[in-house]
Amino acid sequence: MHAFADRISALVLKTQISLFACTARMQTPTDAEALHDLRINLRRMRSLLKPLRGLPVCDQLQAHAAELGRLSGPVRDLEVLVAELQLKKQAPELSLQRQRRVLQSYQQILQSDQLSALLHALDEWPRQWRLAERDGSLRATKHKLEPRLLKAQLRLINALADPLHDWHDLRLLVKRVRYNAQAYPDVAPLNAASQKALAQAQSALGNWHDLLQWLMLSETETDLVVCISIWQAGLQRAEAKAAEALAGLRLKLSKKI
Repeated sequence: MHAFADRISALVLKTQISLFACTARMQTPTDAEALHDLRINLRRMRSLLKPLRGLPVCDQLQAHAAELGRLSGPVRDLEVLVAELQLKKQAPELSLQRQRRVLQSYQQILQSDQLSALLHALDEWPRQWRLAERDGSLRATKHKLEPRLLKAQLRLINALADPLHDWHDLRLLVKRVRYNAQAYPDVAPLNAASQKALAQAQSALGNWHDLLQWLMLSETETDLVVCISIWQAGLQRAEAKAAEALAGLRLKLSKKI
């Protein structure tokens, strides 16, 4: 139990250090990957803690990470749109106002109650985690870990087998299984081929999701109309690539059954 507790504690501390670095980088408007990296670290932390649900120390920290994730999500979506618009030579002015909104939102995130609460919870984490270890709370939760991780994998496998399953839900399931495997490689391991297939499916579904979101956004933000034809063509290609990636992932994961 000590080795398990030490490993989780070390991973949370590593993520805390990375989050500090990301917030420092967000002070520099030229670092286009700072927010993206902050969200990756939030996702890693949530993937580490969510399978340990039921422990107050994990539930509280996971909830704070989720709140910051919800706050920063729309900003990241806008940031990705800005990067896309900057590639469109026929409409470079479309990105200027939106880029200013991104930078303003950076400051709102850095000054937010959500970030402050998460950083405070991280400071309290080591003491609370050790208390949970000493009073025996970790023991029951650890026994539930493997069934929970395997259940998530089985849910993804079943979803992949359903041709009518919603792709938005599949995208979330792919992320969950991929990051769970990274957080707990010894508990619910996936071979290199499966991990690669998960990454490919996540990327393909991400591209599909972005294009779909941009087309929906163009219905209300009319200055984006000049991009619609390009995005519609891109969506068709993205759908084909996503379908291919999901088929490949189903093949790789089905070998686990």
